[in-house]
Amino acid sequence: MEAKKNQAVEDVILRVTLDGSMQRGNIYCSDTTEAQRRTFRNALSKELNTTLKAILEKEVYNDVEHYNTIEAFALKITNNHKQLLDNSCLRIGTAQKLINLYWKFCWLINKVKTPIHCPYDRVILSKLKISDSWTKTATIGEYKNWVELTRKQLGDRNIAEWELEEYLKSISYNN
Repeated sequence: MEAKKNQAVEDVILRVTLDGSMQRGNIYCSDTTEAQRRTFRNALSKELNTTLKAILEKEVYNDVEHYNTIEAFALKITNNHKQLLDNSCLRIGTAQKLINLYWKFCWLINKVKTPIHCPYDRVILSKLKISDSWTKTATIGEYKNWVELTRKQLGDRNIAEWELEEYLKSISYNN
C-alpha cells in the first residue's frame, strides 16, 4: 500500500506541475489533438523525473548548471515534440516553470533538498518588479536576468524559501 500511496503523491505532483506550467503558456499548436497532448504530457512527466534525479545526483549544483539544465530540457522536448509545439519550440519560460515547480513540490513533501531557484511566474515577477512574461520568455539570458535581480533584492536569502513565503502570503485566507 505504501508504494501505491507514493505513486499517487507523485502523480498529483506531476499533474499540478504540468497544469501550473502549461495552462497559461499557450504551448501547443492550434491543431494539436487531445491524444497528442496526453502523449506529450506523459513524455514531459518522464523527462521531469529524469531531470530532477540528475540534478539531485550532483554534489555541487549551481546557477550555471541550472541554466544549462533548463536549456537542455527545453531543447530535448523541442527536438522530440516540435510538431506539437507553438512556434515549434518549448520556450525557456515554460521549461524553467516546469523544472522549478516540480522541484518545489518534491521539496515541499521533504522528498528532495531545497531548490536553488523558484518557479518564476506572473506573481513572482511582479513582486520583483520585473515586467517580463514567463510564458513568452524564449532565452536563457532573460531567465538569468531574473535570477540576478532576485539575488540582488534578496541578498543571502534562499530564493525558494523566499518564494514559498510569498506564496503563503498570497493565499492567506486571513487577509
